[in-house]
Amino acid sequence: MRHALRGWLLGLCLVVGGTGCGDDDEPKQDAGTPVDSGTDAGTDAGRDAGADAGRDDAGSDAGADAGSDDAGTDAGTDAGTDAGTDAGSVAYVRFVNASLGLKDNPSDNETVPWRPYKLDVHQGGTELFDSVAPGEAAVTEYKEVPAGTALEFTTRNAEGGASAAVLATSERVTLQAGERLTLVAVGFSDRTELDRVERARLLALKESFGTPAAGRAQVRFVSADRVTTIPEQGRTRRLGLESAGATPIATVNPYAADAAAGVSLPATTQRLVISSSGDNGFAPSLSKRLFFSVPANTLEAGSAWFAILTGDDRRPLPDDGQPAMLLVRAGQDRSVRLKRDPLVYFFHALLGATPDDDPYQLQLQVLQGTAKVAVGMEFNYSPAVGDLPVTATGHTLRVARNDDVNATVLASADTGPLQAGGRYLAVVTGRAGQTGALAPRLLVFQDRFAPDAADARLRLINAIPNSPAEGVDFGYFDVAGNGTGQGSTFTPVVTGVKYGDIAGAETGVAFPAPFTTGTTRLSYYGLNVAGLEGPLQAQGNAMERPHFIVLLGDWETELRLFLGFNVRENTWSGVAPFDVFLP
Repeated sequence: MRHALRGWLLGLCLVVGGTGCGDDDEPKQDAGTPVDSGTDAGTDAGRDAGADAGRDDAGSDAGADAGSDDAGTDAGTDAGTDAGTDAGSVAYVRFVNASLGLKDNPSDNETVPWRPYKLDVHQGGTELFDSVAPGEAAVTEYKEVPAGTALEFTTRNAEGGASAAVLATSERVTLQAGERLTLVAVGFSDRTELDRVERARLLALKESFGTPAAGRAQVRFVSADRVTTIPEQGRTRRLGLESAGATPIATVNPYAADAAAGVSLPATTQRLVISSSGDNGFAPSLSKRLFFSVPANTLEAGSAWFAILTGDDRRPLPDDGQPAMLLVRAGQDRSVRLKRDPLVYFFHALLGATPDDDPYQLQLQVLQGTAKVAVGMEFNYSPAVGDLPVTATGHTLRVARNDDVNATVLASADTGPLQAGGRYLAVVTGRAGQTGALAPRLLVFQDRFAPDAADARLRLINAIPNSPAEGVDFGYFDVAGNGTGQGSTFTPVVTGVKYGDIAGAETGVAFPAPFTTGTTRLSYYGLNVAGLEGPLQAQGNAMERPHFIVLLGDWETELRLFLGFNVRENTWSGVAPFDVFLP
């Protein structure tokens, strides 16, 4: 019978203390005073992004942030570090490399290996910070600088040495004895054109936080994530608390910082959310927002922090180029790097209540309590991507019909632990309305493919509830001699995969299926079980990257399908056969 077809245990990285920022005791002397080719420091980032949704420093860029709006005492700085009691005529500065741009990547491709630029920071002819990389080691310790005189800081490509061109220049800043300054490199290190919103910039941010109320912490939001074009209506970044519907507490333009005093938020805050104006939001989740779970007891009452949004939301590779929130504590050599909350790719493989029910007519949604996590899920179609908070024990979800939130299909499903920065495939399978072995269930598996793998490899999930008890073999056929047809030799790659199980090493098993010649590259996939006269076959597009492969359908009615998810694309686009598996 043939059927027509359609179609981050939290993973949070705590960075405490120094980060290997060069020779702290004897700074190297430069060849001379750097030439200021970064005259964009005093320009208005807001002219690119448009009006800043109600903030009083909407147009601030590096110059404005380092200037008069930062004046004042650091009332929000931790009591344990009294900057005002430092002896002598020195002040203190540290550096955060929140820059973007990858080497050998002029086209800004999100799937190339993460090879960021390391930056040096100079003050006059003195190198203060050496070879600081973004990511895990982005935040340096404080260093002493002269107080009472105007200071100007520059960034350079660390690989260029002392003769490297200046990438960005800060506003001139005068620090009083004991005052503290945090320098933040933002924008693309390989872009210096003044007409580019993503140009390299160096924000000079005095630690002049306001005083938080009892039980609260003070946070100054800095937007440093990838933005390359600014539509007419602007594209601000908005910091909110805990839920997607929360009213923003801070709104800034790309590559800029909020007002010097910062904003107050409860010290017990568990989750931060970033939304965006003027575009389609952040990929790939349905919420179009970024969420970050905050570890308990991080935001101590009375503390003050820079909250620096970094990364590229398009990036599918599990590396430091993905979105992250750097929480950098004022007055202390301490920072916490929060990875994005887990992304869960929900896939509909649930059969209808009877063999006569068309599963393509049943759309699903996933809920956590009353909150919708994923909606509009169609059988054998691309997954719906949802956000869930980090959990060490798991979340309880409910699956319902998409057209009726009260029409429960799966009353209680456990996700298991979810790590920050993790991506998970969640397959809804079984048969609607059934109990026992055929009852609806949720299968959840984390993407653990080798981070540097870019070849054809797979992990196979058997989601056919009435597949043979002994399990199935999945593999490929050879290609006929002329390169255009199917050969007769079947090579199994994973064998004996039973319903509900996953096969293949966590890092993936190689899948060297040959493909046809010509413009469209096709492979011949095979499915086999004991007792068949020969392997079943299905022709489909060639698989050339790491994939989750899900077998789905109804074995007894010969609706035997698969769909593959390319984990090297943010949306996990699918490889599918052109028909069901046939003899």
